Amino acid sequence: MNPSPSTMGDIKLTYRFILLGIFSFMIFNLLFFQGTYHLAQGIYRVNDIWVLVHTFILGFLMMVVMGVMYQLIPVALLVSIYSNRLSKIQFWTYAVGVIGLLVGLWTVNTTWMAFFGTLTFTGVLLFVLNMLLSVKKLIQWNAMALIIVTAIFYLFNTVLFGLLLVLNYRFAWFPNIHDQLLYTHILFGIVGWLSSIIIGFSYKMAPMFSLAHGYSEKFSKWIYSGIQLGIILLVVGIFSHIPFFNWIGALFIVIGFVLFSYQMSEIMKHKMKSTLDIGFQVAVYAVYGSLFIIGLAIILYMFLGMSILLPFAYFFIMGWIGFSILGYLYKIVPFLYWTDKYSDKVGKEPVPMLKDLVSEKKGKIAFSLLFIGLIGNGLGIGLHFISFIWLSNTIYTLGAVYYGYLILRVFKA
Repeated sequence: MNPSPSTMGDIKLTYRFILLGIFSFMIFNLLFFQGTYHLAQGIYRVNDIWVLVHTFILGFLMMVVMGVMYQLIPVALLVSIYSNRLSKIQFWTYAVGVIGLLVGLWTVNTTWMAFFGTLTFTGVLLFVLNMLLSVKKLIQWNAMALIIVTAIFYLFNTVLFGLLLVLNYRFAWFPNIHDQLLYTHILFGIVGWLSSIIIGFSYKMAPMFSLAHGYSEKFSKWIYSGIQLGIILLVVGIFSHIPFFNWIGALFIVIGFVLFSYQMSEIMKHKMKSTLDIGFQVAVYAVYGSLFIIGLAIILYMFLGMSILLPFAYFFIMGWIGFSILGYLYKIVPFLYWTDKYSDKVGKEPVPMLKDLVSEKKGKIAFSLLFIGLIGNGLGIGLHFISFIWLSNTIYTLGAVYYGYLILRVFKA
């Protein structure tokens, strides 16, 4: 059973989210040059780095994920979006809030940070409300639904802790726990929200894009439990300053990622599609890459300590989360556009095939440039080579511009 068009979210609104996300991705690449010096020095508590990070996460990742969720929630969970009107209000509230917050971070204007941070929080709150009221109509729960709803819970808490941080900058309400709020904000955002939402939707998209059948999901509850227990223990460790909880929490999260990687390998073993599209290939490789990044970070931490924090954070956010979103988006945008524009014309008039909307060959070039730039940037940050970061980010930017061009071309088909 598939949802009827009337149960879907507003497709034009989803396009707005995606287009603004792509635009933010382009801005992020330009701002990266601005932050090269501080990144090479291992300095991240400065305004240009905060602007850089939030442009990528709030402007690109969040925009794209929220926009796509308005379409995937009906398809994946077979429930209608609660209110398309609320979705539109949420988009403008969130967009204005993020733009204002970024300006406030750039100018270190605490008043702007507090006001537009509150507006950003309101936009996320409206999104969470719309999603939860939609999921409330769910008849049958499964692993994917549980992970997605939990991820939405972490989204709320991510932005709540972010709001507390900017209010603390302005009013100094929590001077003694500012670092704890910061680390919890980061943990909730990159593991609880973004990583979980990718894992959750992968249960739907991976089999759909690979035509996989007959695989087992027996580890799904252990993936979920491991990551949740890990987050809880890490929060305890962050606030108690007891390293034991941090190590055990990290171990449980690693176990969750190991099992998820195994789950993806099981799906790939049962695929019927002989050749995977480049976008989906990238998303799959990002899963295995995340496991490699985490394992390498743990090993290096034993020898180098906290000096590996910045390059690890870069590789985890840009590699695992960034490439997962970029890969899936390369598949989702043509799928949504073709369904919206041509699905009701099939058999009535000539229509292009889905594969004609985006180029596999050109996509490989874009993703290759992005990957080379990613590796170069991470190494440059870790080895403190400013000129190397400039060179590698130039390559990454070329890949990003080419990727953005290929995505935008879909809308002209």
